[in-house]
Amino acid sequence: MTGTTHRCASAVSAALAALLLATPFANAAPESFDAAHETTLAPPTLKRPFHLFRWHPSTRALQARAGEFADPSTFGSTAVVGLESNRELQALGDDYGFDQMRAIPLLHAARVSLDPAHLDGLLSAAPNDVRIRYVSPLGERRQLLHVRNDPLLQKINPGLNRPFEWQFAASRVDLAMNLAQGSATILIGQVDTGVADIPDLQGKVDGRYYSDRSSRVGDDVGHGTAVASLMVANVDDGFGMAGFGGAAHLVSYRDDELTDESIAAGIAKLTSLGCRIINLSIGGPYPTSPVLLDALHRAMDAGVLIVAAAGNDGTGSVLYPAADLQPPNGADSLGLAVGASDVTGKTTKFSNRGTNLSLIAPGDYDYSCSGVLAAIPAAPNEWDSTCFPTFRGKAGSRYAYIGGTSFSSPKVAGVAALILAARPELTNLQLADIIKRSAHRSEAGWTPRAGYGVLDAAAALELATGRSSADVLTIADFRDSRDSTRATVVGHVTWGDGSAPTAATVTCSAAGLVGAAGFSQGRFTCRWPIAAALGHRALIGTVTVTAARARVSQAFTLGQPRVP
Repeated sequence: MTGTTHRCASAVSAALAALLLATPFANAAPESFDAAHETTLAPPTLKRPFHLFRWHPSTRALQARAGEFADPSTFGSTAVVGLESNRELQALGDDYGFDQMRAIPLLHAARVSLDPAHLDGLLSAAPNDVRIRYVSPLGERRQLLHVRNDPLLQKINPGLNRPFEWQFAASRVDLAMNLAQGSATILIGQVDTGVADIPDLQGKVDGRYYSDRSSRVGDDVGHGTAVASLMVANVDDGFGMAGFGGAAHLVSYRDDELTDESIAAGIAKLTSLGCRIINLSIGGPYPTSPVLLDALHRAMDAGVLIVAAAGNDGTGSVLYPAADLQPPNGADSLGLAVGASDVTGKTTKFSNRGTNLSLIAPGDYDYSCSGVLAAIPAAPNEWDSTCFPTFRGKAGSRYAYIGGTSFSSPKVAGVAALILAARPELTNLQLADIIKRSAHRSEAGWTPRAGYGVLDAAAALELATGRSSADVLTIADFRDSRDSTRATVVGHVTWGDGSAPTAATVTCSAAGLVGAAGFSQGRFTCRWPIAAALGHRALIGTVTVTAARARVSQAFTLGQPRVP
């Protein structure tokens, strides 16, 4: 793997700026699905009654008086209208002069466009129209929560003296996979910039949807691909990086608009497709609008765990929608708001914190352009105009060291998928509780700086399963043989998860004799020459295999050789 470092920029890249600022309005946006899973994914069942957002009487009165929320300048030419019944949409369009309508049936809402005069009429009359639950602006949520290219990110760490993907061991995912390797039946959904076809995600993306008229189901920016790789990159395939979710699969919803309305539509779609977990590496500083709140609540009431990034402003307030997922001061939650930790396990300088923070996870190395490793598209993208180093790998693969809470939340989502693979009956409330209670912390309980502490995948799986995640070696197929000139012992050694060590040290000890040891692809061999002095006495010995942090021994006794 070779590296190149790119010059830091002082603002968001041109590609991202174009994505955020030049999104056409679509009247009836189609959706695309590139895999044959739609009929096989069972949507979750609502666990309890789902309560749609409705104007409070005082809010209706405020909006009727044309308060700040009703200022037409906050709407532009579009609005989101909450409906008491989906059947009323056409009649409302006729009554209020909607030029275009895009229904969101699952959330009893619609995105509408209308001219200024009709907008004034809608804002004035809607508070007294029983067919309307609310009227709100689209609510832009355009921050893709990676660290921007500020001067403080100029420092480049040319050699971390750690593995390229240092965050995997730092979160103890390697040990967690002794207890669960994930499952393809666990689907993680993401609303992001899409996902590209890259080697590390081969066979892991079950579906790609998009929110506008185009058929663009890839990723022109690179943000969504990087997030996806941290969750579901193939593990133990001898290639590239490994995802925190093990064998879990992904469903991508590409959103080029990143408004509350478009994100809500994505969440609703992913929920209907059976995703057990949804990651949102996006956010904004202003409160979430009703349509997105409805989508969040509907998903969580259906049992979906939503994980969202806390933000990169270094302030004491978690961004939205992450702040909606975690009630204040560490209370029980159906979702998780995730901040960023550095290589030492401390909250990074840029990570938002506050009363709505759940926990932190690796999101940067040392507040330089070293970051965490993620896979990115082969074509030039967002990362090519930053100071973060990129790397070329085999078979067209490409990687970057990137930082931000965008890349903290998918690690938590991936670990949640591991837990569900081991305990699929868990609710989202139980899942969130396990992840928070198992986090590593230097202070007791919850704090606004780090929530419940740093993500600890091994501790989470131990808490969920009641078993130890320690590396354990097991010897199987142990066989021995002896003739008049040589004794041989062979066997296979595996980890607790069934995989074979890639390297091991074998020690062969028997009656003071020096044995020749060999190890290849999990199989060990010990051979001793039989000295004439040993005669027909039994040969007593031990084989010890050591790999990484674990050791296993097998004692044996070889009797006298058989006489032909």
